[in-house]
Amino acid sequence: MRNSKESVDWYNKINCLWEAQGFPIRFASRREAAEKVDYNIAKQVWRKAFRQEFPKFKGKLIFEKETSGNRHTAFQKGRRLIKVWINTSKGWSDLVHDLGHCIHYCKCRCVTGERPHNSNHATIEWRITKLVFEGGYIEKSRKAINDATTKSGLRKNRVHTNYTKLLKRAENLEKKKKQYETNFKRVSSQQKEVLKKLKSYRKKYDEKQLSLTHVEFTPSKKPRKSYVSAKQFCYDSAEKYSWLNVWKDDEEIFKGETRIYVWRDDQQEQHEEDFQHGYFIDSWGAAKKEVQRLVEEVITGDKQ
Repeated sequence: MRNSKESVDWYNKINCLWEAQGFPIRFASRREAAEKVDYNIAKQVWRKAFRQEFPKFKGKLIFEKETSGNRHTAFQKGRRLIKVWINTSKGWSDLVHDLGHCIHYCKCRCVTGERPHNSNHATIEWRITKLVFEGGYIEKSRKAINDATTKSGLRKNRVHTNYTKLLKRAENLEKKKKQYETNFKRVSSQQKEVLKKLKSYRKKYDEKQLSLTHVEFTPSKKPRKSYVSAKQFCYDSAEKYSWLNVWKDDEEIFKGETRIYVWRDDQQEQHEEDFQHGYFIDSWGAAKKEVQRLVEEVITGDKQ
């Protein structure tokens, strides 16, 4: 896929900025060791960049795991959240580039379907690169890694550790002792109740009834409930409540993708905003839960 001249110019500016600060650029300087990024500082950069570049995003960034080795910094977009796996061993330029892809995908590509490496992505990456340098995040990362290394050089006092474990063990045993005493009292009370019930049964029933394992009975046939799928439930609810809207978008951006929208008439503006930014429900089961929630909200509001 060829990039436009404008995007290539922006990428060259980004590479020059990294090289001027003594950092290796992506794909071109792999002989140089990339500087490791502190995981907590990397998460700060992600949050700050999203607030700067995509202020309309009101969902959550969920950082699943810190990765390393020959892996990309990956993300997975949901309806109201984005799961992220950050590779901190590939250096700052890779981190910023992949972060730019995530913001560009969520902000632009989900709506317009544009190419990944275009001028929009290049300008986002340029602004994030300036944010990293101007915000002092590289110095913060180096300090955090240095502090962690210094702390790791200290050796634990085994005497203190073992003594602390013994204290906790003694406390736990004392708690268990009290718990066993309480349980013994409870079991004794339950035993008395059971013996009392046994005595009552022996008075109420004869030996034959107490000894028979089976007795004759005629089972009552209950009408079987008809099954209603989640999809049918959503459409039936939309017909039942005039204010409820359920719509499935038949146009597929990705193969096999399901895009469902559920909203009330008074949420039309919010629905248009969700549609514009690519927020949708991806299964009929989740759509059913949303329908039930909206119906319950309206019914509760009417009662009040």
